[in-house]
Amino acid sequence: MMATKKVESGADLRVIELPRLYEAADILTRSFLANPNFVDLFPDEKARARPLPHVQRACLRDALGMGRVYAASRGDALVGVAAWLPPGGFPLSPR
Repeated sequence: MMATKKVESGADLRVIELPRLYEAADILTRSFLANPNFVDLFPDEKARARPLPHVQRACLRDALGMGRVYAASRGDALVGVAAWLPPGGFPLSPR
């Protein structure tokens, strides 16, 4: 795991691993709940809220296996997440 790095906002930046996957996916789910692509696919918010956590977890699993998942945290709480795949890392796995 990468050492924690303090960023300008006062949050810590670190690479996260599998044990924090669900917490990271929850942050991404909240972030993408109003995303136009997902709204078009699932116009009803309750219907959209059901599959979105599964989609986010799948994407993060791929990023954990092939790339990096970074998180900003304050104390022990994650406050932001970013995931990168290497060139050729897309399309995501069927799982």
